[in-house]
Amino acid sequence: MQLSPDQVKTLVALILFCGVLGYFYYRYLVKRYSDRRTVAEAQITEIDRKIVATTRAAKDLPRLKKEIEQLKQREQEASHALPMNRKVPDILDTINNYARTAGVNFTNITPLRDVPRQYYTEVSFQVSMGGSYAKVGRFLGEVATGHRVMTVRDINFTKAGDGTNLNVTFMITAYEYKN
Repeated sequence: MQLSPDQVKTLVALILFCGVLGYFYYRYLVKRYSDRRTVAEAQITEIDRKIVATTRAAKDLPRLKKEIEQLKQREQEASHALPMNRKVPDILDTINNYARTAGVNFTNITPLRDVPRQYYTEVSFQVSMGGSYAKVGRFLGEVATGHRVMTVRDINFTKAGDGTNLNVTFMITAYEYKN
């Protein structure tokens, strides 16, 4: 079967028309929606990633809250050992309680000049006290193991009148955290 020249022209025109129609269909409909779909899929992937990360963080929340509570408790315990503000009466009360527990008697407590350091301040006192060797040792043990950070230095022992008691002088230093 042979096509006439008019039929061939019509067929070529029809093929060209379908090609042009197909091109515009792809260019303005399919590609546009395909690009939108690609962008939407990328956004969905990013949202899914954020959901997974948030879900993972939410699962960790109880553990993190417990850890925060533990840290707050440790901070509170540390603030007893190293207070953040000036509490000289508390320092003197603590020293006095240690002395009462040990059974020694103070003869003199003289405040010394505070020494500021980078993160803390040293609050020092020159102390004179009397008692037996065992009682003085008990007092020094109370200071060393007490809840508040304190140090004792420059200790001098001298015999008291009857030889069974001692007169002791030393410098005791308490520490206060700087804000």
